Amino acid sequence: MTPSGADLVEARNNMDEMEPIGNTTLEDGNSSMGFTPKNFSDLRCGRMDHHYIQVWSEMQWWCEGILFTAFGIVGLIANLFSIGILATQEMRKHSFNQLLIALAVFDILFIIVSVPVYSFTLFELFVGNQVFSLLYVHFLYPMSPVALCASIYMTLAITVERYLAVCKPLLYRNLSHTMTSFKRAAMYVMPVALVSVCLNIPKFMETQANVGDNSTEIEMADMRLNPTYMLYYTISQIFHPMFTTGILPMALLIYMNTSIFLGIRRTTRSASDRNLAFVLIGIVIMHLLCHCLRVFLAGVAVHLIKDTVHCMREEGGYVPPLWSMVAESVSSLMIMINFSGNFLIYCSVLKPFKEALSKLVLHCQKPSAVDEPVVNLTMMNTCATIPHSAPKSANAKSIMGRLRQKHVVTLCVTEAETMAVNSNVAPDSGTSATNGPGLEARRRRLMACPQERTRAALIAQNSVRQSFEEDDVEATNEGNTLPENEDLIEKNGHVPTN
Repeated sequence: MTPSGADLVEARNNMDEMEPIGNTTLEDGNSSMGFTPKNFSDLRCGRMDHHYIQVWSEMQWWCEGILFTAFGIVGLIANLFSIGILATQEMRKHSFNQLLIALAVFDILFIIVSVPVYSFTLFELFVGNQVFSLLYVHFLYPMSPVALCASIYMTLAITVERYLAVCKPLLYRNLSHTMTSFKRAAMYVMPVALVSVCLNIPKFMETQANVGDNSTEIEMADMRLNPTYMLYYTISQIFHPMFTTGILPMALLIYMNTSIFLGIRRTTRSASDRNLAFVLIGIVIMHLLCHCLRVFLAGVAVHLIKDTVHCMREEGGYVPPLWSMVAESVSSLMIMINFSGNFLIYCSVLKPFKEALSKLVLHCQKPSAVDEPVVNLTMMNTCATIPHSAPKSANAKSIMGRLRQKHVVTLCVTEAETMAVNSNVAPDSGTSATNGPGLEARRRRLMACPQERTRAALIAQNSVRQSFEEDDVEATNEGNTLPENEDLIEKNGHVPTN
């Protein structure tokens, strides 16, 4: 299957790398890929023969067609899922998570507009359709480089946010106190969107749709075929995208992430700050790996500008080396992988994201019509444990009453489960179970079944709460004097057991 010429060249322009420009031909004089037959006398201008067409078409079919579409679909679902979790009430409070949502939105935009631009032309879908042709010319084609640029700058904006938090804490604290998290996120997102559109304004004027009687064809605009425009367009690649989306962003990402990593190591940071820093570093590493080939090809294109300009002036066209076109197809696939892979970073590094995802998966696996009590299973350090078999002396009662009044005692579910098992509490009846094999079976059931553990824990908590109330009454009657080891209780936050 041979891709159509004009559409194929337009798809190449989306990545702003090397492309066949001008008039090229096959050796036998037959036109291919929509180019006018003409042989180049200068070997520096390249030659497009049957082998060139076959290899390039096959690589495009797999990398920019099959795999590009497959990763695009996966990335679309993953980014929508990420937005759903990051936009929950608890996670969207942090400006960092809001910026991750903006990054996911730009990634989705790139996937939506790039899959039709790359894959539909290769699969020959909607060929001649007037609606698709107009949509392609006025939205899909120009928005593909805009979304690519926005995603790159959004990654840079997230890095700047973390750089200020770690390396410029005073400035970051002032911004946090004077601006809401939404305004801080908008402060990064709005310039990214504006700059991305401004840098790619020429893309909105490079294609046109010729409406015929039975079909509509997509062609390159007359301005894009003008030799003077083509010359300056090629030279302008030194600035955009070589510098604007290649060298400058990568240099800043490397510098700021190195500073963030060193700042995390030098200073004592909270677990949350360290976790966010690791998430950012993971995003940046994937970005650098997936975009390095694109930047390399842009550098090669700039290096060959002299030959390109010479061929355009003397021969009327230029065909890049075959290896560069094959690498271009691989580069397009790697970029799509980058836009689809951030979800894996969130799942593996971002702890709140993992917790929210786990809750969602468990909720979907086991729906319940009756709301069960939510029990915190986190083991806390300030858990007061009084064995059920311990004697209720006046001293112990006074201790428990005083600690309860000061809100020091915290009942942990794990401790309550242990108390329930050790005191032979039967969750189904609230009475003591018999010792022996029956008790051991109860222990195994409690450890194996979360519902049994929860019921046992709640019953144990109610039992201890009733014991507290009785202790308060007795302690009040006895004068409620503090024991000799009050200082030890105040310091450690728990009751010493015998």
